[in-house]
Amino acid sequence: MGGNTKVFQLTMDHGEELTKVDIEALGPIEEPYKVLKETTVAHTDHLEGIIAVKNGEKSQIINVVATGTNANGKVVEVRGANNFVMDSRSSIFKIKLDAVNEINDVKFTVLTDDQTYLVETGTYIKDGKIVLTSVVKNGEKSQKISARVTPYAGNGKELSIQTDTNFTMDNRLYNLKMQIKDTNASSVAVQFYDETGKQEIVKRGTLVTIDGKGLATEQPPVNLAGNVVVPMRAIFEAMGAGIEWEQETMTVTATKGSKEIKLQIGSDTAYIDGQEYTLNVPAQLINNNTMVPVRFVSEALGAKVFWDNNSQTVLIVR
Repeated sequence: MGGNTKVFQLTMDHGEELTKVDIEALGPIEEPYKVLKETTVAHTDHLEGIIAVKNGEKSQIINVVATGTNANGKVVEVRGANNFVMDSRSSIFKIKLDAVNEINDVKFTVLTDDQTYLVETGTYIKDGKIVLTSVVKNGEKSQKISARVTPYAGNGKELSIQTDTNFTMDNRLYNLKMQIKDTNASSVAVQFYDETGKQEIVKRGTLVTIDGKGLATEQPPVNLAGNVVVPMRAIFEAMGAGIEWEQETMTVTATKGSKEIKLQIGSDTAYIDGQEYTLNVPAQLINNNTMVPVRFVSEALGAKVFWDNNSQTVLIVR
């Protein structure tokens, strides 16, 4: 509280190995979340991935996925953890990876969106058998997610299929770990399905979120050399702007209150209330969809925009 002093006592799990400890006081952040520190600790029988994440001004479920790769960049093992983090608080995530002898590097991915998708899949060998690990991010509806795991022999012959079902809470992770029973298996494939058993859950590409909710579009966002473009109507309507389309000049005019934005297909010049701006990437047609640069549009309408490269997510905060 104001004018008071508080003593912080922090326990370090690996204190016997430390020769120096750095202490940092953290203030508020503008981002929805911020990775503070990340590291890995090798134990005899496992690798421990540790990451500290500071939350922004909105209490939310934060999911962290640790992806372990070998020296050739192949995904060996993937595991995830989640925590409900209060606003402006920090949380430590500790994730255990068993393939300690095969993992050369670990990448952490933070996920806070409300979409359902396959994050990653990896395999490693233990006791002469393939071990499959996968992580699925569930959306805003709790549901049963099923996995169909198909092993293959070296000649491509399909072996006995194994299955798994997991009831996954909203916006949480489904961690699958399965040892393939057939020792003749040399490779394995996995497919995930939602609770209907009909809709396959697949990996996603670039994602755009607005205050944590995924931007729903038929044409997915496209990353053009670091500049993400999204369908015109979807982003303007999600940001509360009205739009008019002039076919003759291929120009879109968006209005929100007294604010007016003009963009023309193929032009790297845009206008906000008549003032000229140069775009990093012009509005353009992709698969017959009018696509506009999401950062320019969002910031022009008063929002803050952040880019998370690890999760390939545009985070818009209004």
